[in-house]
Amino acid sequence: MTHSQQIVLQGTFARFTFLLGALLIIFAAAILVIATVFFAFGLSLSGWTFLCAALLTGGVTAFGARLYFPEASPKYFILLVGSAVLIVGIALWTQSNFFDFSSDGQTYHTSALWELARGWNPILGGPLSTGVSSADTLNSYSKGPWILAAVIYQLTGQLETAKAFNIVLLGAAFLITFATLETWGVKRWLAFVIAVVASINPVVMTQLLSLFVDGLLASLLLILVCLGLLLLRGQDPLLLSTVGASVILAVNIKLSAIAYVLLFGVAIVAWRYLIKRNRDKLTALVFVASYLGGVLLIGFNPYVTNTLRFGNPFYPTNDWTTFLVVTKNTPENLVGKNPLHKLALSLFARSQLRPEFAERKMPFTFDAAELAAFEGGETRVAGFGPLFSGAVVTSALLVIVILADSWRRRRFDWDWLFMTALVAGSVIINPEAWWARYAPQLWLIPVLLATIALRSGIRWIQLVGLVTIAILLLNCALIGTRYFGAQANKTARLRAQLTQVAALPAPATVYFSNFISNRLRFDQIGIEYVSIDQPSCPNALQLVGSETRVCLPAP
Repeated sequence: MTHSQQIVLQGTFARFTFLLGALLIIFAAAILVIATVFFAFGLSLSGWTFLCAALLTGGVTAFGARLYFPEASPKYFILLVGSAVLIVGIALWTQSNFFDFSSDGQTYHTSALWELARGWNPILGGPLSTGVSSADTLNSYSKGPWILAAVIYQLTGQLETAKAFNIVLLGAAFLITFATLETWGVKRWLAFVIAVVASINPVVMTQLLSLFVDGLLASLLLILVCLGLLLLRGQDPLLLSTVGASVILAVNIKLSAIAYVLLFGVAIVAWRYLIKRNRDKLTALVFVASYLGGVLLIGFNPYVTNTLRFGNPFYPTNDWTTFLVVTKNTPENLVGKNPLHKLALSLFARSQLRPEFAERKMPFTFDAAELAAFEGGETRVAGFGPLFSGAVVTSALLVIVILADSWRRRRFDWDWLFMTALVAGSVIINPEAWWARYAPQLWLIPVLLATIALRSGIRWIQLVGLVTIAILLLNCALIGTRYFGAQANKTARLRAQLTQVAALPAPATVYFSNFISNRLRFDQIGIEYVSIDQPSCPNALQLVGSETRVCLPAP
C-alpha cells in the first residue's frame, strides 16, 4: 500500500485544513489530559498545564506534517503552528472585547473556573463546601469547559478571554467539515459554503461570547459526524488521533454528551464492520479507549464521584435525558405531549425566548420581534431560527426526492444517508429535543440532506439542495446580525457603567448577588468595593445583564 493510499484526506488543501482543525482539537483535549494528570498527583492548574499541552500538540503537529506532507514537512509544520497561533490569538482578542451577559455564564460557570484557577483539585480536593457559590452544581457537572476556561484565565488574567475555546472549536469544526466535504468530492466553493452553514449553528453562534457550553457540544458533534464520514472511507493515524481527542473532549463537555457520543461511536463502528466490510479493529479500540478514558479517568469527577456519592453518575438529574430546568421552562401547550409532538410544535412556532405558549406560524415567514429571542443563548422555542421551519419543509421534500431518485436509479448514497439517519436518531432519543440547545445536532439534518442532493448529479434536486443551504445561510445572517449587535451594545453600556463605578469614592458598596463575574471584573479593573448581602441601598446602579447593584451617593 502506497503512502497516498494510507491517507484518508485527499488533496493538499484538504489535508492542511484537516490537520489544522485536528491540532486545535488535540490541543484542547491535551489540556484536559494534562490537567487530569496534575490533579491525580495532587497538583492544581497552572501555567505548566498550558505549556505541556502546547508542547504535546507541537509534537503531534510535527508527526502530522511528516505524515501528510513528507516532501515538505518543515514548511507545513511552520504554517500549521503559525495558523493555529493566529486562530487562538483571534479568539482571545475577540473575546476580550465582549462581556459575557448570560446568567449561567456569569454565575456558576464563572464560579467554577475561578475555583479551578485558584487551586481547586476536583479529583483529590474533595467536594467544594456549601460556602462556595453554586457548590452543588460545581461538584456535580462536567468539568471540561471549566478547565479549558480556567487555563486561559490563568494565562491572560482577563475573565472574558476564558471564552476563547468557543471560537477555537468553532474554527476546528469549520476546518474539519471543509476537509471532509472536499475529500468526498464536493466542489471547493460549495464545500466552503456548506462548512460555514454547518459550523455556525445558531446554538453555537448565540453562545459564542458566553461561557455556555451547548455551543461547544454542538461544534464537537459536528466534528464527530465529519470524522465518522471520513472513517467510512478509511483510517490513518492522525484521523484516529483526532477521533480519540474529540471523544475525550465531547464526553467531558456536558452530561448528555456521553449518550450522544456512545450512539455515534457504536453506530459508526458497526456500519464500518457490517456494511463496509472493514474488519480492522483499531478504530473500535480507539473509540472504546477514548470513551472509557474520557468518562472514567478524565471525567472521574463528575461521573465516578457522582456515582460514589449519590449512586447516580448523572446527578443532580435522574438520567441523561432528564433536565431539571426543562420542567419549569416548558411552554404550556408542550406540557404532556410526546417528544416528537413537542419537537414539531417547537420547529413550526415563532422563535421565542421564554414563552408561556408556543405560537405556531407558517414556514418561510418571520417578523422582527422573533429576532429579539436571539440576543442571548437560551432561546426556548424555535431555537434554530425564524427561517429554520422553511428549511425543515425543503428537507422533507429532499428526503422524498432523494429516496425516489435513488430507487429509480438503484443507486443510494448509503454512507451519507446513514449519517443523516444517525444524527436524526440522536435527536429523537432525547425527549426534550424541542429546546434547541439540548439537541443542537438537529441543525445538521438539513445540511446533510442538502449535501446529498448536491452530490446527486440531478440538476433539479441539486437546486432544492441549494435553496435549503440558502435558507439556512439567510437564517444565520439574521440571527448573527441581531446577536452580535446586541452584544456590542450591551458591552458598550457595561463598559460605561464600570467607568462610572471606578470614578466613585472608594470603596464602592456593591450587592453582587451570585454574579461572581462582576467581582472578578471589579478586581481586574482595580475597583475597591465592600460587598453587601442584600440590595438595600435606596439609590443604586444595576449593571447591565446581571443582578449586581452598586450603591450611588445620594443625589
